[in-house]
Amino acid sequence: MDLDSLHTHFDTWAEAHPEQLFIAKSVALMLLVFSGQKLLSSFVFLWFFSGGFISYLLLSSATNGHGIRKTLKENLSIWWMPHADDADRKRDTPWVTFGLIGLNSFCYLLTSDDLKVVAQNLIWLPMDPDIINVPFSLFTSLFLHADSGHLTGNMFFLWVFGSAMERRIPRLRFAQYYLLAGIVGNLIALVMYGLFAGEALHSLGASGAISGLMGMYLVRCYYRQMVFPLPLLGILPINMKIRMNAFALIGFYFALDLQGGVAQMLGVSGSSTGHWAHIGGLLTGIIIAYCKGMQHEGVEERHLELGLGLLRGKSIVSAGSDAAGGFGGAEKSLLTVLQKNPENHLAWLQLARIKSFNYPTEQGWNHYRRALLLIAKQAPAELPEVYRECYGIYRQPHDLELEMRAAVLLYRHGDLDMASRSLEHLLESKRLTAEQQEKAQFQYAKTLEEMGLTEAAYEQWYLFLQQFPNSAFGDNARMRFERLPKPQTVGDILKQAREYEVHEYRYGLAPERE
Repeated sequence: MDLDSLHTHFDTWAEAHPEQLFIAKSVALMLLVFSGQKLLSSFVFLWFFSGGFISYLLLSSATNGHGIRKTLKENLSIWWMPHADDADRKRDTPWVTFGLIGLNSFCYLLTSDDLKVVAQNLIWLPMDPDIINVPFSLFTSLFLHADSGHLTGNMFFLWVFGSAMERRIPRLRFAQYYLLAGIVGNLIALVMYGLFAGEALHSLGASGAISGLMGMYLVRCYYRQMVFPLPLLGILPINMKIRMNAFALIGFYFALDLQGGVAQMLGVSGSSTGHWAHIGGLLTGIIIAYCKGMQHEGVEERHLELGLGLLRGKSIVSAGSDAAGGFGGAEKSLLTVLQKNPENHLAWLQLARIKSFNYPTEQGWNHYRRALLLIAKQAPAELPEVYRECYGIYRQPHDLELEMRAAVLLYRHGDLDMASRSLEHLLESKRLTAEQQEKAQFQYAKTLEEMGLTEAAYEQWYLFLQQFPNSAFGDNARMRFERLPKPQTVGDILKQAREYEVHEYRYGLAPERE
């Protein structure tokens, strides 16, 4: 097989298996970072790397038009710990994560003055074990920390990964998975120490449970960008924000734990870090995530973000377009989402926008219709805005059920103009039942009145009372009809004009005709 044929086969495989290609690239990146970990602490390397990094930022600011200040702000930070680089924090409130952080902090303050009791009864395994404190310590050790640095580091990682995962799984399950990962991590560490080190394990800390969250995050949010900070020039308190996906970064930390754990078992490391608790918790989180199908949810979320990142309103987002591969790539990603979840209204809506970007199309209209039907069920508060968007492009009514739903929601959201248009479409369709016609006619007259269109409202109230004289809404309609001023007819206007002309002649306000 020649080189060109091999390249063609690879391209075909890569196009058919985008997720496997992404994972392969992530593994390669992780191995590259792991193999070069010694360079990361090299002063000379950091000097050269910092120079190249700053040069790249200056060149980037000159080519993308963002300006030096904005570019530096986006890529430099005083924060020194790895963290997620996304906007999830603004969505919902992770109450369980807050509670766990508070509980860990409270336990630290409560036990920091009586370390003897903690060591004898609450760490895993207790120094003074018995039938009661051994099983109890399996749980209590997850909320204890050796010092403030230990607590701070763990709570930061709990916030990063806990807040992200809590927004993606039910809160009760989140708490259960957290505790399960911590307990399994403790048990695995106990077994490894007993088998290879031949000594009892004594440990404390939430890192095993937090590693479980990291394992679930690796499966569920494998594609998410994370920041790995490196000190600028190796000495400054300013860090370069090196971005890599979650799979690569968490995989790097797993490799470090595996290296440290093996070194501890061989007796060549004096580290007190609970590497095997980390490994056990991480593997537990990965297994839980796969058992619950989180990998499929992750693929769906990744492709949805690629598709949604293409457009902002009627403008193309250059960074989103590059990430998605243009309109074709974004459309392909959205179709991948719909293969996994045909009821995803965001994917249908973005497909409608893509198909309607340059001019109205039949596909765009059908996608809008599908999106609106799903929005009416899943997110009715969003329907008025999307209905207005669709009507502004296509200027035609939807089917009966959707128009009726839209009319009600548009009225509730105060968009009387669009509500009146929707009701007008319904009344003109001649497809309503007698009961539907009655309600639509009443609402149409009421909407016109609230818009201040008194003559049109008067006419519609009159039609309603003529068509539905025995309606349950009759008294209300009659009251509204009678309080409106009667519109002037052409005859009324001509009569007023003649009377005004006679008035002018009588009082000499107009010259006499010759």
